[in-house]
Amino acid sequence: MNKALTIALSFPLLLTIIIPPAFLFILALFTSMKYRRYGVYGSLAASLKGKEAKCVTEVHVLEALKKKSFADAVEVFLNTEIGSYLSERIATITTFADLEENIWNYLSYDIAYIEKYLPEEALLLLKQYLVKYDLANIKQVLRRITEKSIHPTKLVPLGLIYEQGLLKKLDEAASIDEIADIAKIAGLYDYATLIEEYIKKFTTEANIKSVRSELEKKLDSMYYSKLLSLSLKLRGREQLLPCIGTYIDLLNLSIVVRGVLSKDQAGAAKNILDVTYILHHDVLKSMLESRSLDELVEKIERTPYADAGRKIMEIFRLIGDVLLVEKVILDYSMRRIKETVSTVLLTPAVLLHYLLAKEKEIRLVLLTFRVVGEKLPVEVYSKFLKEIR
Repeated sequence: MNKALTIALSFPLLLTIIIPPAFLFILALFTSMKYRRYGVYGSLAASLKGKEAKCVTEVHVLEALKKKSFADAVEVFLNTEIGSYLSERIATITTFADLEENIWNYLSYDIAYIEKYLPEEALLLLKQYLVKYDLANIKQVLRRITEKSIHPTKLVPLGLIYEQGLLKKLDEAASIDEIADIAKIAGLYDYATLIEEYIKKFTTEANIKSVRSELEKKLDSMYYSKLLSLSLKLRGREQLLPCIGTYIDLLNLSIVVRGVLSKDQAGAAKNILDVTYILHHDVLKSMLESRSLDELVEKIERTPYADAGRKIMEIFRLIGDVLLVEKVILDYSMRRIKETVSTVLLTPAVLLHYLLAKEKEIRLVLLTFRVVGEKLPVEVYSKFLKEIR
């Protein structure tokens, strides 16, 4: 009896001795640098998922397509962040070009906002990802210069060139040498070197368009290669790699499908990216050698992208709308992240999903305003506006 009483009385005392050190150990563990990163990602994930919930979706678009004007369509998007942004500026939006300018300004504002809250790894991914806008701007200026166009370029306020305050200088560039120099100053050294390698070709070869197309493909190939390499170095590579890889494969697949449908297999072969993921070059080459659409469909069916391939082919056959094709590619790429969503939230993969979601949103808004503005057949577009989960 005395022994039992002694144990009962000593148990609370034991707890008072053990619990405080244990609590301090746990507190120290979870406030250490390693675990603090997980806490930051948890907060980031909550913020980004909340913002994703305020994105324009296919449901919004299907409703907006019934409207007769830009202003009426914007009203459908009012409960979204981009809708609210556009509604405050709707008086200045009278053309599709006005809309594009406002949409890219919105994305620039949004990226600048989230950038302040990113952990180091996520910030690294963001910087590499945004280079795609640098390349888009460089390509625009390249085309203006090589085509001797008098039409002004409309550059996107995103990327390293923009961040360095060099966008106006790029817009005013009068030679390819200037483009390369600006890319170097912005820190895009590898891309600048590649551009320099093509300067002589532009002056010696007769087919300038072919040279420019080859350079653009090389720039894109370098970009996706760098993005893939970075994904292997970051936490969350299990989601980052298949997402980026799927995006690359579907880009190449869309080039193949378009090439076969237009009977320009030779041109498509030149445009396929140097970098691949699951669909290697021999597979893509075999698809391009298809003697009929049925044969191409059969070959696509033997890949992991059968469903996406069918959708891309149907879009190109019926309306040829690149925005819809890009939406399909984004949907399937994001799905690769969603497949393991429980482990995504504490890695940079949560940021990549958000960036792709914003790209998809922009394409949906642009698509809406083009259909409304040009009075395109709503019933044809509607069949492709189902979210892929």
